[in-house]
Amino acid sequence: MPLMPDGWEEGLLPRLTELYKDLHAHPELSFQERRTAARRRSCSRPRGTT
Repeated sequence: MPLMPDGWEEGLLPRLTELYKDLHAHPELSFQERRTAARRRSCSRPRGTT
């Protein structure tokens, strides 16, 4: 049984590229990464959940 279903990576590269550009456009000081942490939480949350 595969770990990930077929097609899971579809559209992943554009999303990762957008995330990379966004994080580098808004740098934060070490241990003060509030915006970065919020962005990380929103990216890791399964779609369709709050």
